[in-house]
Amino acid sequence: EKLLASCIQNYSIDNSDLENQLPSIAGHSITYDEARDRAVVVGGYTGEERLSSIFYASEFASAMRDESYSSWKRVDANFTGRAGHSAQIVQVERRPKIFVFGGYDSKRNDLSDALYLDLENFDVEPINIAAGSTQIAERRWHASASISDTSVLVHGGWNSTPLSDTLVFDSSSKIWTVLKTATNPSPRRWH
Repeated sequence: EKLLASCIQNYSIDNSDLENQLPSIAGHSITYDEARDRAVVVGGYTGEERLSSIFYASEFASAMRDESYSSWKRVDANFTGRAGHSAQIVQVERRPKIFVFGGYDSKRNDLSDALYLDLENFDVEPINIAAGSTQIAERRWHASASISDTSVLVHGGWNSTPLSDTLVFDSSSKIWTVLKTATNPSPRRWH
């Protein structure tokens, strides 16, 4: 994780190869696929447009260690363009996938949908949340972290007001659970 943080802070793109640059975007997520040594950027926005694109750079950590360049490749995927979402790698039926949750679209509607992106070919799989799962509020600008191979912790965010709930999504059961704590953390976003 320290290497990834260092790589992101120090990553530069060869400006002589404009076609392979990562465009100037904000509100995106970045995930590191250690098994493929690949950085994966999902969504984000450029002006008013929310992207449904995936950008990836192979041999990412290797390039950082060698202080060389990796080129970015773009895949246009079939999901609602979004920014302010979260993305974490989870195991789904023993295969690693990127779990993408929430954010907001080009009309600034907050989203509560979740989807998987296959790490081999970036196919999109909408997630049908299991019956009996906790209903969760749509949100953007929340924080998330993988807490096991199959679970993602989500906290806070925004949907016209700051949120303070803490949730866990289990990729094996496709169930959301509210994490109960003795004291609730304060509402927060952009954290």
